[in-house]
Amino acid sequence: MPIFVANFAAVKRCQNPVSIAVKTPAYFTGQSFTPLAPTWSMVQSYRDGIITDKEYTTQYYKLLLERKTDLKSIVEFFNNEVTFLCYESIGKFCHRYLLGYLIEKSLGIIVQEIDAKGDKLSLPYEKIFEWFKKEHWNGLK
Repeated sequence: MPIFVANFAAVKRCQNPVSIAVKTPAYFTGQSFTPLAPTWSMVQSYRDGIITDKEYTTQYYKLLLERKTDLKSIVEFFNNEVTFLCYESIGKFCHRYLLGYLIEKSLGIIVQEIDAKGDKLSLPYEKIFEWFKKEHWNGLK
């Protein structure tokens, strides 16, 4: 059951690439799945320095709860084989890492990052632990 995350630079190396960005680049011809995208307001507030990594994490998690996100159904919808894509560089704070970690914690599925060479990397757990709070584990399945 391969579940991956990547940035758009790695799209040619990805299995079943699916954009989870607020706005997908024009050159990307794959699927988009906006229920997993943050809001444009969240992205702008983060880029403008109005909210921190932790505040963005909390807002993203709350957004998934408000949308009644069912991670198991989403993974099954993509036939248990998907690469969720967005823009940020590898290792830089990004909602794809938050999503990957939520999938791991709630479903027990290992999620890896694919880089532009096609190498499979572990998610940056130390950073993710800093972004998440313990209470974020209630509600998503």
